Order: sequence, then C-alpha cells, then structure tokens
Amino acid sequence: MQLCFVFTCTLSIFLPGSPFDAGGYFSTLTVDSWTSNFVDSMRGSKSNSTLSTENADVNWKTWTIDGKPMTSVLVFFAGLAMTRLGVWLTALCITHQMQESIPANERGTVFGFHSSICSFFSVAKNILVIMLPDPRTFGILIIISAICTVIGYISYLCYLFKEMLYKRDKLKGSKEKDFPVEENELMKEKDIE
Repeated sequence: MQLCFVFTCTLSIFLPGSPFDAGGYFSTLTVDSWTSNFVDSMRGSKSNSTLSTENADVNWKTWTIDGKPMTSVLVFFAGLAMTRLGVWLTALCITHQMQESIPANERGTVFGFHSSICSFFSVAKNILVIMLPDPRTFGILIIISAICTVIGYISYLCYLFKEMLYKRDKLKGSKEKDFPVEENELMKEKDIE
C-alpha cells in the first residue's frame, strides 16, 4: 500500500503545475551559478533563481498558483501524507519483529546499528537537498526516494522468501528424520508378533 503512495508522489512531478525540469536546470548549470545560488540561500538573500516562492498568488476558486494549476502540489501532499502514515506503521512492525526475533543480549547492538543506518540515510538525504536546491530538481529527489523505497521492499521480499525456504527445508528435514523412526517402530512391532 505504501508503495502505491510513493508512486503517487512520483506521478505528481509529471502533472500540470509541477516545476520539475531537470533537463533545463542541468543545461544551464555551471559551478559559478550553483555556488552563487548556494551561498545566497545560506545567507537568506534573494536568489537569482527563475522560480520564486515569495508572494505566490493562490486562487482557490480556480485552484491555481500564479496562474499555474496546483494539481501536482495537491497530489504530492496527499501522497506524502499517506506515505508517512505507511512509514510510521512499517516502523512499528519492524521494531516489533526485531524485538521478537533478536535475542535480548544482542538487541542493543542490532538496534544501535539500525539507528546508525537510518541516521546515515537521513544525512545523505539532507546532503542531496543541499546539492539540488532548485525547485526544478525536486523531482529528482522524489525519484531517488521512490527507488530507495522499492529497493527496500525488494530486499524485504528476498529475506521473506529466504525465510520461507528455510522453514520449508527445516520442516521437510524433520519429517524425513521422523520417517525412519516410525519405520523402525513398525519393524519392532512385526518382530514382537
């Protein structure tokens, strides 16, 4: 379900009103222009970016922002809100599974490593946002986020499949071990008769 909402967010960058234009951004990008925009954004001064969010004219009757449809914004925020709900539920399930499956004496190490990985990706996200600050590149960040989410789901499905095979083989192995015992008992019964 969460994956559907992640794809909804990804779809929003292609809807009317989206500022996503990675090709236009990278075709005009130079080190000097990026550095200038980066320094200006750190100072809080006005950037020479073509897309400004100051004094945006929102018309709620026609659902437009500065005359452009806000379809992409609404779809993005709806998908984002539902995705966050899915992330919250997923985090609860992961924590519960980890608490049940990890021995008590190893939990601190595993949870510490898990927390470190989460913090690493949080910092990586912040670095990407700093490196791609223009609204025209926000779609790239959405696409990267969707790809990482899909990779996470694929990893979990591989783990789940491996566990299912392990349990099946364990169950099959225990049945094979039980079978000769039953056969030996039948032979003993025949010998007794």
